[in-house]
Amino acid sequence: MTSELQFRGDEPDSNFQTWLQRLKQRGSNILVTGDVPDWISAKAARVLFGYGERRYRILALIDRTIDSPESRLPKHASAADATTWMIDQRNGERSIPAAATSAASYLDPPEKDDVHQLRDEIQTAISYYEERENGLAPAELRVGVDSLFPLIQRDMRATKQSLRTLGATVRGVHGMARWQTRRTS
Repeated sequence: MTSELQFRGDEPDSNFQTWLQRLKQRGSNILVTGDVPDWISAKAARVLFGYGERRYRILALIDRTIDSPESRLPKHASAADATTWMIDQRNGERSIPAAATSAASYLDPPEKDDVHQLRDEIQTAISYYEERENGLAPAELRVGVDSLFPLIQRDMRATKQSLRTLGATVRGVHGMARWQTRRTS
C-alpha cells in the first residue's frame, strides 16, 4: 500500500513516499518544538521505536513531567529488552542490555540535566549496538529523547552542540532520532 500526500491544490505528490524512504535509508533526525501534550509525545515515540525484527532503541528521559518510560515504548518492547537502552536522568537510573555492562562500565550514573553525560551515553549505546551487530542496517537504530527542555534551560549552547554531534552520529549509522525541545503539557 502506498500513500500520497496532497499539498495545496489537487495534485498528489507521488515523490513524498520516496522522500520518506530516502530518509529511512540515509538516516534522519526530527526536532519537535512547542508545547506538546504528553500523550502525543508518547504516541510519537512508540511509532518511532515501532516494530521490526531488528530494531535497537535508545530512550532518554530528561523531563520530570513524564510519568512512565513504558509509555514511550511499543507494547512488545520493554526497558529490560536486549534491544533497548534506557537513560533516565529524572531518577538517575539506566537500563541497558546485560551484554553491554562492560561497554557502559566507565559511565557515571545518569545525572539530572547533564547534557554532556547524556551525549556520551547515547554515543556509547550507539557504538555498542553498531559493534554488536557488526554494523547496522538503515533505520534499525532509533533514538528518542523526551525532552531537551531542562537541558536547554541549563545550558543552551552546550545542548545545541551536543545535539549536532548526536544528530551526525545517528545519521552516520543511518539511524532515526526524535528530539523534543519543550516541556510536555
